[in-house]
Amino acid sequence: MGKTFRGYDMNQQLLLPPDLRQWLREDHLALYVSDVVESLDLSAITKVYDEGDLRGRPPYHPALMVKLLIYGYCVGKMSSRKLEQATYDDVAFRVLSCNQQPDHDSIAGFRKRHLQELARLFVQVLQLCERAGLVKLGHVAIDDPDSRMMKDLVTQSFQQGYNAHIGVDAQAQIIVGAKVVQAGNDQQQLVPVLQEVAQNLGKMPEAASADGGYFSTAALTHEALGKVNLHVPPNEREPDLGETLPASASVQQRMWQKLKSPDGRLIYNRRQAIVEPVFAYIKHVRGFRQFLLRGLAQVEAEWLLVCMTHNLLKLFSATKRPRLT
Repeated sequence: MGKTFRGYDMNQQLLLPPDLRQWLREDHLALYVSDVVESLDLSAITKVYDEGDLRGRPPYHPALMVKLLIYGYCVGKMSSRKLEQATYDDVAFRVLSCNQQPDHDSIAGFRKRHLQELARLFVQVLQLCERAGLVKLGHVAIDDPDSRMMKDLVTQSFQQGYNAHIGVDAQAQIIVGAKVVQAGNDQQQLVPVLQEVAQNLGKMPEAASADGGYFSTAALTHEALGKVNLHVPPNEREPDLGETLPASASVQQRMWQKLKSPDGRLIYNRRQAIVEPVFAYIKHVRGFRQFLLRGLAQVEAEWLLVCMTHNLLKLFSATKRPRLT
């Protein structure tokens, strides 16, 4: 016997007007988010209730909570208190919650309990983007917003904060890979980010670019990246190279030669225009400037939630209605 939930029906009939969806225009982002969530596999979340204690007050429907969180991250309302208030004040949130008002403790508890499952929705949304033709894996650009120096209030010392990385596909600026680490050095992150891309989409990109902070001989000669056309400048002064390289040329010399070629220069020069606007949009337009959760696993899961909603907004802009089959 499964868990009984509080009543939740997006098609329930009310007065003035009778259909909740009529409270919003047909092409509203909230209705789009609702339709996408209905198409996703939420079984990893709902099975927790099937296996749990059947006693107590029925919980809010998982679909309701997922929609509130995803729409909230899309429009810059990410804290549980802001989400609770929005279910009273914002018509779009009232539609998604069917006029129910989950309190902030319930919202925060749901996010904390199901954060890893919510993060895994990143791949499902990414696959929707791929099916819509927004991902080609012809060129993936990788980049590290300024990592935050955090002050320990106990010791009064400064410590390196979390370091977020993304791989962005050139076709439509869809995020195809995302990682969070605590290391301040990016040299060891090129391979993991591209491996994340391959895990998410089943193959490596044809070409990839990153700034000099990602360069290391070990990364550029890693067997997993053997078929990727890499464009990563060595983190050192460019040498004076001749027209042709000797057979004994180093990895650094060969990379400089590639970057000086017309094709290499063209690919690398596109990097900033592909990836940096994504960070700027997340930070300045959507207002995501700090993680709400603590601990590396929790922070990385929240970063995937942020990246997933970035892709969902791109899909919304490109198609207005997702291709769900």
